Order: sequence, then C-alpha cells, then structure tokens
Amino acid sequence: MTKDSSSNESAVAQVREQLRLAQSQLIRYARDIRQARQGHQDTQDASELRKELDIAHTQLLKYAEDLQSLSKAHKSQQQTLQSAQRELAVASRQLQDFATVAGQTDAAEIVKDTVRSVVGKDVAPIAESARMASVLSMCRKVAAAEATVLLQGETGTGKEVCATFIHQHSQRRNATLVALNCAALPETLLENELFGHEKGAFTSADEVKIGLLESAHNGTLFLDEVGEMSLSLQAKLLRVIEQRQITRVGGNSSIDVDVRIIAATNRDLREESDEGRFRSDLYYRLNVFPVVVPPLRERREDIVPLVDHFLLTVAARQGLHPPVLGRGVIEAMTAYGWPGNIRELRNVVERCMLLADEGVIELRSLPVEIGGDHAARASHSSTNTGESVLARQERELILSTLQETGWNQSAAARILGIKRETLRYRMQKYGLRSAEGSS
Repeated sequence: MTKDSSSNESAVAQVREQLRLAQSQLIRYARDIRQARQGHQDTQDASELRKELDIAHTQLLKYAEDLQSLSKAHKSQQQTLQSAQRELAVASRQLQDFATVAGQTDAAEIVKDTVRSVVGKDVAPIAESARMASVLSMCRKVAAAEATVLLQGETGTGKEVCATFIHQHSQRRNATLVALNCAALPETLLENELFGHEKGAFTSADEVKIGLLESAHNGTLFLDEVGEMSLSLQAKLLRVIEQRQITRVGGNSSIDVDVRIIAATNRDLREESDEGRFRSDLYYRLNVFPVVVPPLRERREDIVPLVDHFLLTVAARQGLHPPVLGRGVIEAMTAYGWPGNIRELRNVVERCMLLADEGVIELRSLPVEIGGDHAARASHSSTNTGESVLARQERELILSTLQETGWNQSAAARILGIKRETLRYRMQKYGLRSAEGSS
C-alpha cells in the first residue's frame, strides 16, 4: 500500500467515525425533542434543541464535503469511499426525519442538494450498554487479525451485524463480504452454493457456476447457523480452512482461495461436538476467537436507541414520517423480555408504525404480551392488589430474574440493566424477598 493510499484510508476512517458520532448526537437530539413535547415543556426548550440540531446538521454537511473531496482525489479507494457515502446517505435520511420532528421544514432540500448517494444498508451496531460495548471492542480487536471468528448467541441478537462490523474494520474491507444461511438450504444445494460446479456436473449444469467461496476470494465469508451443516459438508469446509483450496462439484482440479471465515450459531457447538452432531476438529478450527453476542434482555440500555433507530430507518424506507411514542410505550418495551431479541423488536416497531394514529404510537398499539390491546386498557384500572398490568409484569420479571440468579441482587441488576439501588427500591415496592431472607 502506498503512503498516499494509507493516508487516504486513514482520512476515510476518520470521516466515517465522525459520521457515526453525528448520527449518535442526532438520535439524542431527536429523543430530547420527543420527550420535551411529551412533557409539555416550554417553547424555549424546543427552540434550544432545534439550534443544536442545526449545528449538528452543519457539521454533517461538512463531513459530506470532505468525503466528496476524498472521492475526487483518490479514485483507487472508490469502493471504500462508496461504502462511506452510503453511511452518509443513511445519516442524512435520518437527519431529514429528525428535522421533520423538530419542525425544520427546509432540511429536505438542503440534504437533497448535498447528498445524492443511494441509501445503503446501515450496519453500524448500536451499543450503549456495557455488555454490547464490550462485544464491539472484541470485534474491533479481532478485525485487524486474520483469525477465524465464531459468533455465538440466540437468534436475532445481531450476529450478522457484528460479522459485517468485523469485515468493515478488517484489512479485507475493500473486498467482498458474502453471507450464507446454512439452515436455509438442503445439503446438496448448500454444497453447490459454497463450492460451485463444473459444466456437466449434473443434468441441469449447463455452465460453470462460481461458488461463494470463490466469490469471497480475498474477502470474508459469513456462515450463519453453521451448526445446521451436515457432517459430510463439515469435512469439506474443514479442508478449505486448513488447505485454502476448493474443488467444484464435478471437478477434479483444486482452486486456491484466500477467504476469512466468520461463523455464527445459536447452538452450543461444544455440546453438539460431544454428542457427535458436529465435528470436533471443525469446532476447534472455528472457535479460534469466540464472541458471545448477548440477548436483548441482558442489554436493556440498548432498547431505547434501537427503537429510535428502527422508527427512523423504517419510516425512511417506507416514505413515512417517524411517529412519536406515547406515554408508557418505552416503559413497556423496556420491561419486556424480548425472546426474539432485536429481530422481534424491529417487527414490533414496524407493526406499531402501521397502527399509529395521527403520528403517535400508543400503548394499545403494542402486542398483548408487551402490554398492548386489552392489557393497556386494563392497566388504567386497579386489580385487587392495586397493581396495574405493567406493574405486575415488572414484578414478575424482577422475581424471575432474582430466582434465576439465586437472589444475587448484583447479578440480577446486571441482567435487568438497572442499578442495584434501583433493584432494591423495586424489591421493596413489590414486597419481594427470598424464602431464606423471610425465614
């Protein structure tokens, strides 16, 4: 790499980081404006917030000019710059939506004149919780190396986002990132997708097919749900990792490939290996650098920024104005356990947007299990014990977490994403104490 290329790459990385910081700041401003409106604060507060939004907007436009200058000066870095431009476009679409919320009616024209890139997929992870911040720190460290990564965690926790994050921060970021869900295809089709085939390999093979391993040459291959792969195909994948060679289906010659593997699973592969359902040698090859992505219930500080993010991105892609959240909605979402994790959260946000009346998502728009529909109406009346439905849900959540941790308050507070003092207050509020403590 030349000195100029290295300098340009550093400049691009710096501008992209500035864009992410600007996006984070805009999310905070939007949230403050929403809270000010819901709390009926005076006009002066909203005016100050709009001034801060204008400042952030001006800074964002400056970053856009910087990226455009870099793009003109360094054509060799075009792919990296296009990726940065897509992130800029996402940030700018968000800015437009924030501006609408804040009453900045002229922002759309300013953004339109400044950014003309196509909106791409926003893959910057949201990590305001300590748990997720630690995960991203590990991802940054392993990105610089060539080690194989095994992402572990429940379905819907954002493992693919982490894989993309690792690729974008690696030396391979200018090459291709290819993703494949191993659970989505039967064994024969999965092998064909991975390795490709020669002409005449089978009846319908009218021409040579390049497999994903070849397509990802010099780049990264993300294998999602790798635990679903058959034992015979696992053996072939092991050969690729060890020898960096493939053989197409129906072929005889070996083809060299330079691919970094990032695998993901919601299974315990060590247990699968012990029970003979997963090759132990492949497990150890994949488990060079394990990263556990925590479920949403263990990173509750991320729920609110994720909700804000989905409100804005879904609205932008559907051509809608982002709605605001009515009273009690955030509290209900934060108290819920989210067994489907981030994927479930996104689906709920999208559903609520369709049900929003006059641009406001009310508690009744939420699914019943989160506190919506009849549960929302019941929460306005008292039960025999004087507790609302939401209060009962919160009490049950705290109780079950305490029981899971053996009534270890520090551990329970970490899982719930609250301070220990807050947990103690709520334990007193709901009369919760262990059998040992009451004896």
